[in-house]
Amino acid sequence: MCRLLESIKITASGVENLERHNERLNASRLEIFGLENQLDLSAFVQSPPLTGEEIIKCRVIYAEEVIKIEYISYCKKDIKTLKVVYDDEVNYAFKFEDRSHLNRLYGLKGECDDVLIIKDGMVTDFSYGNIVFYDGNQWITPGQPLLAGTMRAELIKSGRIVEKNVTPDDLNQYQSFKLINALLGFDEPERPMENIIR
Repeated sequence: MCRLLESIKITASGVENLERHNERLNASRLEIFGLENQLDLSAFVQSPPLTGEEIIKCRVIYAEEVIKIEYISYCKKDIKTLKVVYDDEVNYAFKFEDRSHLNRLYGLKGECDDVLIIKDGMVTDFSYGNIVFYDGNQWITPGQPLLAGTMRAELIKSGRIVEKNVTPDDLNQYQSFKLINALLGFDEPERPMENIIR
């Protein structure tokens, strides 16, 4: 069975960005299974009582219907450096539970903290999220990501980042980068471009 997942951030303020997770879950169910009925994750995801800075990662595993809900205490990784890797075969257009191909690419990181994946001559994502680059004027996210993330979608909608195709040669035009995903917001620290290792 083809199983997919949503990773949802829960803080003391509640469940974050649920609208975007609902959109992606239902778009995936329509595309993969041909299901037009809409699921509402608010009927499945509960916000446990939290205080302070604690973060819970809620994993919703689903196919045609929701299969399992998991709540995991989240500890953020400090990712400072990325190793550029090339792979034209990787396909992660949907947030599949099976990440074996991405895990193989992650294994190529060497001394770096993670990888920056190049597919068909285009910069895409790091191994478990999207990337944004600062050109001195605005924040750019690659126009051909492996997976269109929920945080990415929210930041595009709000106008805080814009889409643009990015090639490896274009990386020299940028000053810094940030990594984003459902649990890493736009307030993450900037890293200098020198931290992307060719």
